[in-house]
Amino acid sequence: MSRYLSYLPDRLIKNLISHKVIPIIGAGFSKNALLPPEITMPDWEQLGRYAASRLKGFSYKNALQALSAYEAENGRLELVQLLSELLCSARIKPGSAHTALCSVFHDIIFTTNFDFLLENALQASGWLSVPIYSHQELAVDLEGYVKLIKLHGDFKRPEELIITENDYDTFTDKKRLLTEYISGMFLTHTPLLIGYSFDDYDIRSIWQTMNARLSELQKRAYCIMVNADMEEIINFKHRNVTVISLPGNKSDYNEILTEFFQNIHALISAQTPESNVSQLLTVSPASTDNPDISKTAADSFSQQNTFHMNDLNKNNFSGSKGSGSTVKMEHFSLLQQRTQTRIRIRKKEFIIGSSDNCDFTVEGNVLVSSKHASISIDFENIRAFLCDLNSTNGTYVNDIEITGRTELEDGCTITLANENLIFHMPRKKAADKYI
Repeated sequence: MSRYLSYLPDRLIKNLISHKVIPIIGAGFSKNALLPPEITMPDWEQLGRYAASRLKGFSYKNALQALSAYEAENGRLELVQLLSELLCSARIKPGSAHTALCSVFHDIIFTTNFDFLLENALQASGWLSVPIYSHQELAVDLEGYVKLIKLHGDFKRPEELIITENDYDTFTDKKRLLTEYISGMFLTHTPLLIGYSFDDYDIRSIWQTMNARLSELQKRAYCIMVNADMEEIINFKHRNVTVISLPGNKSDYNEILTEFFQNIHALISAQTPESNVSQLLTVSPASTDNPDISKTAADSFSQQNTFHMNDLNKNNFSGSKGSGSTVKMEHFSLLQQRTQTRIRIRKKEFIIGSSDNCDFTVEGNVLVSSKHASISIDFENIRAFLCDLNSTNGTYVNDIEITGRTELEDGCTITLANENLIFHMPRKKAADKYI
């Protein structure tokens, strides 16, 4: 289960355990996607050659030049539509490697990809995410959401896409504050490149900022590759990036990366069991009987069950839901009375028990079964349900033993055997009137 960990430097392992690593996801990682049998995922070179084939009398030199020429000939909208069709953005689904990656990184993820595979993978894993395109969006308090930094935009924000020579040349100027934010992150976190090769054009737009800050701090970034050749290893090394070359066939890229991230997930779980595999947030001791409240956000989620910053409304970021109510996006949480530990629930299916494999592990109570009970969260409709998992000593809500799926109310007491947990959930308030 841990055969790939031996390839990781001790410094990187330490940073992974302490959650001081920032993943930066490139186009190569999208090749892990699940595709309809009749299509294949083109790489950057293939995209360029196809665009060139649509231009009369054009002599192909490289993908960037061809895509720039296609835009000049046909316009920005036509170029974006062409790429969306070729990359099958509406038909691809995240593969096992995407799911495994999201089990390790669910605080902040950087990507230069245009697709929605990461959003979909996070959603399937029970995490809510919000895409970030510019520095203005970073000013909003998004506690409780995975921040997905879309360095090069996506197909929902075509004006943000970085595709052509002009886009790359003006990236740093247009995204100056965003790149400063990235630089600041490198002060305390280690960059981990995934899905990049040395020749990727996407490296150009982030490399100047990354390398300047890393050199200043005498720190290294890392790049995960499968069966990397020596030329790539040397080229990356000259630019302050250490390649971690995982053994195996490149054709098994998805399977290898899936197991690699599963290894890391198991490592973090073993080292920090009290954090319950980073699938919840624990603050101990609790300073109040009310759940922590962040800025509220609109429930106008996209099809990937994320929301975009331009969907946020006024009035403290409240969003209307149905007719006559406004949902305040606070947090689902539990307060363990015995230890005064607060646990935020961020998964759709949340398991509680004495086993380390649970989302919340009840320690020091032999009466609690290994997998005692589960809480099912409906984030969109702000509802929660409790179910006993055939426990030995029973599950109770407000001192009444439950025998089936039971809906929970804010402030109710959940008792597992004799372990009391106070349940809190977001509240609905009367709709605000918008101007």
